[in-house]
Amino acid sequence: MDLLTVKEKNNVSSLLNEYEILGQAVAKLYLAFPDPNTWSYSNNVGVVSLVKKFNTFSFKIVDAEKKEIIWEYDIDSNMKYTKSENYLHVFPYKTFVNI
Repeated sequence: MDLLTVKEKNNVSSLLNEYEILGQAVAKLYLAFPDPNTWSYSNNVGVVSLVKKFNTFSFKIVDAEKKEIIWEYDIDSNMKYTKSENYLHVFPYKTFVNI
């Protein structure tokens, strides 16, 4: 069963056409903000893509219906990643963006 319609898949692909898409999944964005000790749902759900452009890797969450990038994270070599649960992947976010 597909989670996205053909139109939504095309929207994501066309929006990220400058990137090599290495992996994708449907995801909800949770932030430890404003309290760094508590997870808060950001009210954002979309297609999270691990992408590469030149030698730079990043995560981008796309709202497939609106065809817009709603969140992005540039991965650097010092990124600390933790798989907290099978469904929860954790890494520090450098700057809070009003989303």
